[in-house]
Amino acid sequence: FQLLCALVCLCSGTVYQQNASNLYAYSQSGEANAGNFIGIQSAVGIDFDANRESTNNVGVSDTGIARSGNSLFFAGGNSGFLRQSNFTIQNTADQNEATSTSNTTTSGNQNVFNKVQKYSDVDLKNYASNNEATISGTGSGQNDFDSIAGNQNQVQKVVKSEFSSINSAEDNVAENNYGGVSVAGNSNNINKAKNSQIFFNNTASGNKATNDDGKAIAGSENNIK
Repeated sequence: FQLLCALVCLCSGTVYQQNASNLYAYSQSGEANAGNFIGIQSAVGIDFDANRESTNNVGVSDTGIARSGNSLFFAGGNSGFLRQSNFTIQNTADQNEATSTSNTTTSGNQNVFNKVQKYSDVDLKNYASNNEATISGTGSGQNDFDSIAGNQNQVQKVVKSEFSSINSAEDNVAENNYGGVSVAGNSNNINKAKNSQIFFNNTASGNKATNDDGKAIAGSENNIK
């Protein structure tokens, strides 16, 4: 389990290499992280380059979050932002498993940005293959717990910036019985875009997504508001 938290500052120009393979993590009610996780508060004037690989990992949590792939979060909530910065990130997730009864599972690649603004540039390359993500419990459509075996990119706002994501998802299996989204392919969501350039290139093949009470994505879906 590798954890990189840059909650105070980031070193500009640094290349972060994260490799996680053949790892197992278990938690009864908390988070089980067997892959790579990056948490960032905010970034101003930063050049950030990361290459992350997760292979053959297993994350299991009875009721908490289970991760075995690659996850990146801007941890500041509404206050987290990216400003006048360049983020170049390549994520590779292969042959990972993540299982929980009633919480988010990620065996592929998940990138969550809050505000990308004021002449920033985000360049993502996500490759997910042969992963399995399962939420085995039952719930209702009001729950916001996703099973992600493929690639999921979520952005709250892009203003006066560029956001690019190349996503490839092959032979992934995502099962969700708890009411969130089941992602075996590629899911891109930008809630607000203004005076910006947005680019998506998605490839999906051989994926299987099932969901008893929510959306299932085996191919590719782009949502920009």
